[in-house]
Amino acid sequence: MRHGVENAAILGLQQAHGSGTHDDHVRALPHPGQPLTAQDARERLDERAGFVAHAIGQAVNVERHVLGRHADVLRQPARVDARTGRIQGNDTTRGYEAGFKARIAEWKVDGSAAVFTLYNQDISRRNPLLNDPIFDANQTQPQLVAAGEERFTGGRVEGRWVPAPGWSLGGRVAYVRAITTASPDIPEEVGRQLTRMPRLNAGASVAYRFAAGRLAGTSVSASYVYLGGHTAFYEDRNRFRLDYPGYGQMALSVSRSLTKKPYTHQFGLAVRNLLDLDLLAAQARTGAQREW
Repeated sequence: MRHGVENAAILGLQQAHGSGTHDDHVRALPHPGQPLTAQDARERLDERAGFVAHAIGQAVNVERHVLGRHADVLRQPARVDARTGRIQGNDTTRGYEAGFKARIAEWKVDGSAAVFTLYNQDISRRNPLLNDPIFDANQTQPQLVAAGEERFTGGRVEGRWVPAPGWSLGGRVAYVRAITTASPDIPEEVGRQLTRMPRLNAGASVAYRFAAGRLAGTSVSASYVYLGGHTAFYEDRNRFRLDYPGYGQMALSVSRSLTKKPYTHQFGLAVRNLLDLDLLAAQARTGAQREW
């Protein structure tokens, strides 16, 4: 079920401002014993309410958008403590985002930027004392404990440029500082960056499409993706802290489409990890060698 209210006013012929509210309700039942994946969490939303505002302005060959968003998400309990049999409480996520989008037709440039703050509250995590030879010698420690709250703050910038017919260049940079802000059962987590959460991610790509001649219908593209360093896990009573450095990967692809009316045939070849980086040694990742 979805219901909402939106207001908009046109000022002259060049500018428009608008705002709206929405309140969505989705009912979904958890599946006991089934692992909760990221896709499951997105689909099992119980209630979501938010506010969206936007303003659009257009000058000569320049289009600008200012966007803002606020949303709250309440997830139904889907995790059950294997030791105690207790169903975990609702997880709550709320956040705020503000951004700007622009398009300059004369330069054939598109760009956007945004900043955001997100909170995960009332979350559950694995108990670090589980199976501890001293503190869990009699197997009475719960499997899950309350981890309190996490905060994600950061921003992103992305753009696309068409410098000449057939050419396309794009780039994106994102930064996020994700830390634990409250942890009643594991106080040493407070202030730490979340595990397996790189602060910096970036990517760039260039592509060219042949429009005429014998190579018409052929496209060539190359891309580079960088993932910042991160902590796999922090030290505890069972293991030492493990950090991984940042790394970048290149990819190259070639595709071609042939049209024989009424059919169009497409062929492609792609190479990932073009420089054949040894990610097994650097990141303990198996099966990440050069791939065709």
